Formats: sequence, structure tokens, C-alpha cells
Amino acid sequence: MILSDLLGAAAIDSDGGRVGRVIDARFELTGRTTPATATLRGLIVSPRSAASFLGYERTAASRPVIIDHLLSRMHRGSF
Repeated sequence: MILSDLLGAAAIDSDGGRVGRVIDARFELTGRTTPATATLRGLIVSPRSAASFLGYERTAASRPVIIDHLLSRMHRGSF
């Protein structure tokens, strides 16, 4: 499966109810080869938005205040 097939897809819970959309994936890089082997460890699901976090949630870099407020509001409740 290709990651782009998952991004934006509906996430369904065990009871068949919709819980949101897949907005990102988390991988673990292992091995000392180039490139390293990537293993999928989880998916990020947002109940309100299909847009990504634009990469700001992964780094210590500060984001502009306007983008911070927008992304915080769009992705509240993400898991």
C-alpha cells in the first residue's frame, strides 16, 4: 500500500463509527543501511480536518502565531 492511499481516508472505530480522517503517519527508522528501513508505528487521526500539521508538530521550531492558532483549532482532539 502507498501512504498517499491512506492520507485523507476515513478512520473507523471497532463499532463502525467514523472517528475522523488520517492526516499523518509515524515511522520508526531502523538499521544502519542507506536508506534505513522504515516501519509504520502509527497513524495520526483528526476528527475535524483532513489537512496535515504542516510538519510543525514534529520539531522544536516555533511556528508563526497565526499558523499556531489555526492549526491548534483545526486539530484539537487529534490522536
